[in-house]
Amino acid sequence: MSLSNTSVKRQNHRVHPCSLKQKRALLKFLLEKYKEETIFVVKTDSSEELDDIINEKVTIISDKEIADSAELQCDILISYNLPENEEDYMVRLSRAKSEALILLDPNEQKQLHSIERLIGRSLIQEIVSGFEPAKTLAEQKREFKNKKFSGAKSKSSFSNSKSYGDREYKKPYAKTESSSTGTQKRKPRSINVKSLKPK
Repeated sequence: MSLSNTSVKRQNHRVHPCSLKQKRALLKFLLEKYKEETIFVVKTDSSEELDDIINEKVTIISDKEIADSAELQCDILISYNLPENEEDYMVRLSRAKSEALILLDPNEQKQLHSIERLIGRSLIQEIVSGFEPAKTLAEQKREFKNKKFSGAKSKSSFSNSKSYGDREYKKPYAKTESSSTGTQKRKPRSINVKSLKPK
């Protein structure tokens, strides 16, 4: 399915990044904002119930129901999550008359990229104030790893160092003996000299 089958203008096709935990609250905010419009909220599964935050103008629908009913139309289409197949998203988009919004948590970036490749352009991303997205688990791990090793010295930096932590490094040398002043001096080597007798 191509973009020619949709009536949504480019500026009305937007992505609202948010964390997974914020999706319900963001959806509730958007439903209140567009309360005068007919809205479809599309979900890929039924793992999370949203019946408690909808009104009479809102329909919660699945990709299968949209695909099976070509006559279905709405003013605002809100994708609560993204399908694995980008073609399924294009079917969703064809049902919207005015606006199409995506609630995107950071772990859905892969699906978004597939949709953008199919459309041939990137979608406008608009962060809703108060619903700023949290970092992905992968980003958190990278930051932790960088922080952990950023202060560590490289192996080569220890080669010319004279101290390791709070311990002083001293090169080994001959046995020492204490002098009367209390300082340590290197013990002189004893050399045996053979007397040379004239012939």
